[in-house]
Amino acid sequence: MTRVPKLLLVLIFVFVGASNPIAIKFALESGWPVLPLGIGRMSFIGLFFLVWVLAKREHPIATSPEGRRLSFMAAACKGVGVIALYLALFLAPANRVIVLSAFSPVVALLMIDRMLEHEEVEGRQWLGVATSFLGLALLLSLRGELSLQGSGSWLMTLLGDACMIASVIFHTAMVVFEKKAILAGVNPGQLIVSTNLVSVAVFLVIALAVGNSGFGSIPTTVEAVWAFVYLISVVGVFLFYYRRWMVGVLDLGYIASFSHLGRAIALVYAAVLLGETIPLSNLGAFALILLGSMIANRSGAPLSRVSPPG
Repeated sequence: MTRVPKLLLVLIFVFVGASNPIAIKFALESGWPVLPLGIGRMSFIGLFFLVWVLAKREHPIATSPEGRRLSFMAAACKGVGVIALYLALFLAPANRVIVLSAFSPVVALLMIDRMLEHEEVEGRQWLGVATSFLGLALLLSLRGELSLQGSGSWLMTLLGDACMIASVIFHTAMVVFEKKAILAGVNPGQLIVSTNLVSVAVFLVIALAVGNSGFGSIPTTVEAVWAFVYLISVVGVFLFYYRRWMVGVLDLGYIASFSHLGRAIALVYAAVLLGETIPLSNLGAFALILLGSMIANRSGAPLSRVSPPG
């Protein structure tokens, strides 16, 4: 395969994948309550893949007790991680959430390498970790821009930041359990079915706990409907199939080298499509976090294991 087609294939994945947080933010601004949006999206995607697995005459969930245990733990982590992401996008501008998502390779280094690969963090990597934490501290110390129902709130900014950090941590934990489940014989189809459907159960438990979860105020505007359709089809089913096919024809390291480009493109989307003003402090924090994660990760290894949550 020549260089231009390879580049084109990856750029399609990057440009489409970068639209995921923007589409979620747009859906929330179109009037979707957080819980119905998450439950509805994961239910449709989970049922689609359930039918897909059954059509292939495969078991929809892992057959071994250990495989099921690991699959359900991965699913629980995803459920918490996704709702934390949606809350972060509800509370804070998309650009701020995207900057915080750039911290995920550092979390991967601290969690995946030590929990799965049993590797120690080396001196040069600690320098990268420290640089990323410096960028994180810069972002958390400055207000940036927040719009919550027309009013600004520093407390809401911090809550949004905390939700996104929690989302990154739980998403990374999901990857850990997914890797262990695959080693235990669980196939990808079983993982995506259990991950989405069990995550829906996590959302439903939260919905029952909070009482007024917003199911009576689901929007019916054209913008809200199309945002929901886009989240299910394009950055749901299509992106899953496309990534799976792309990994089969391209080197994983080559794909991983474009990881941070997706976040940079997402920032452009936030400015152009959502009309967000991106403060210079956020760009400075993004540069530091990005530099730190590049220093910390050897040959982009953790970058190939963790993708942005959604």
